[in-house]
Amino acid sequence: MTPTVRRTLLVALALLALSLGGLRRGLWTPDEPREAEIAREMWVHPGVIPTLNGEAYVEKPPLYDWLVTAAFDAAGGPSAAAARAVSGIASLLTLAMLGAWTIGLAGGRVAAIAVLLLATTSGFAVSTHWVRIDATLALFVTVAVAAAWRALSREGDARSLAVFYAALAAALWTKGLIGPVLVAAGLLVYAAMSRSFRVLAPLRPVVGLAAGAAAVAVLAGAIAATGGREALWQWGYVNHVRRFVDPEGTGHKAALPYYLWTLPLTVLPWLLPVLDLVRPRARFWARDAEAAPLKRYLAALVLGGLAVLTLASTKREVYLLPLLPPLAFLAALGIADRLDGIRRAEAAGRWLRFAAVSQLALVALAAIGPPIAAVVYRRQLTVPVAIAGAAGAGALAVVIHALRRRDAEAAVHAALGAAVVGWAGILFAVMPLLEPRKDLAPFVAKVCATLPAGDPVYAVGEDETLLGIVPFATGRRVVPLDLRELDAPGGATHLPEYVVVQSKDRTPPWPGIDARYQVVASQEFGTSRRIALWKIKESG
Repeated sequence: MTPTVRRTLLVALALLALSLGGLRRGLWTPDEPREAEIAREMWVHPGVIPTLNGEAYVEKPPLYDWLVTAAFDAAGGPSAAAARAVSGIASLLTLAMLGAWTIGLAGGRVAAIAVLLLATTSGFAVSTHWVRIDATLALFVTVAVAAAWRALSREGDARSLAVFYAALAAALWTKGLIGPVLVAAGLLVYAAMSRSFRVLAPLRPVVGLAAGAAAVAVLAGAIAATGGREALWQWGYVNHVRRFVDPEGTGHKAALPYYLWTLPLTVLPWLLPVLDLVRPRARFWARDAEAAPLKRYLAALVLGGLAVLTLASTKREVYLLPLLPPLAFLAALGIADRLDGIRRAEAAGRWLRFAAVSQLALVALAAIGPPIAAVVYRRQLTVPVAIAGAAGAGALAVVIHALRRRDAEAAVHAALGAAVVGWAGILFAVMPLLEPRKDLAPFVAKVCATLPAGDPVYAVGEDETLLGIVPFATGRRVVPLDLRELDAPGGATHLPEYVVVQSKDRTPPWPGIDARYQVVASQEFGTSRRIALWKIKESG
């Protein structure tokens, strides 16, 4: 077996483990119960407009839910693992797409660095193990930008153009206009950096605009035909315009520079390679004129996407996910340039020495920090955590050995391996310890088992998480209870026997419930969520 084949197999095995590991855990708050239940209801009642707890949920187009329902069919029915598998497979395909794109332009060494960087970046590793839309959106955006570059560099390759516009249509049907807008923003920045908008001519933008308008019209028509004007208004205005300009009614309000501190956290533990790209007078941007357009293109994708996300009033760190593949490609090119500079015996400089030590510290934090935190959290050392800690320490020892030998290439590969080991430890040893505090399903199922058969679950303080986990775990519908009914005259005979009460952020108990009901079971989840089952007090 040649070294190249061996390296390819090792990288493939690492990516398989990181993408498909940890899929069997329960549905964690806050997003997973909602998304899984929406897909389950789509599985029961196929259609165009998703529903949650039986009510129309016109926030996102249906493609992601269709994919999850296909996973349910393949698994023999709804389950957390089947729902999460869509994100896991999307992450694996994104890594494969990035690897194929990178190896064709920069060779196997850069491709291996790029895919391992992306796979072990905190934002990617966390988001692609979650039941939510963003991993699938990132896949389609990555396919689109790779196809666009192929069309640009080959002056309008027909097959690449077809893939480009098909991927944009899939992104549109996954999460709405945000996917195509992120790509368009990156392309416009690339044209501005190239000082000519004619550089985009191979993409045939006029044809693209017409095709995009047709794709939007088809989606809007399908929504209107199924849900009427109200559904179209919710999708077209509330979830596009209002989310951009008015976060008060749509949630996730954040300050304008939100991504200034969120992006560094998202790229951990690879903060230093990213910072190395923005150093003043960095030779990386001036060297190798042939690769300069590609570097500009990758930088433009990141900067254009960041501009769009920053201008939007609604912000979340997971929205950065589609920008991470081009950023990983760019960082891999920067690392390769640094390694080539060391081979050319260029002066290392204080920055490079500082970066090497700092990057080792960040990798050490990723490799052995989670097992240590798990021991502190549980106040005991479990066998899986001990194995994860030992593996992480061993991987760090390999990195230190390579650094002491002054073998920069080996040190980079060893650091990537240590990050892989660290994330494997998180997935297989550390995350299971958080299950009791994050998975509501066992408690909800136990509580609902005490309710009269066939009755809905009457709830106070419900949110989308509770509206999702109750029907997903029990098949029962949630009926929100109006608190004013508790204070109505005429006694409590008309009130339900049981009420599920959810409180968050230390919300005080409701007086009406205190007066008429008593707690029979309760449990806390996360840092502030508490769910309790209240039973009406016996008369007399």
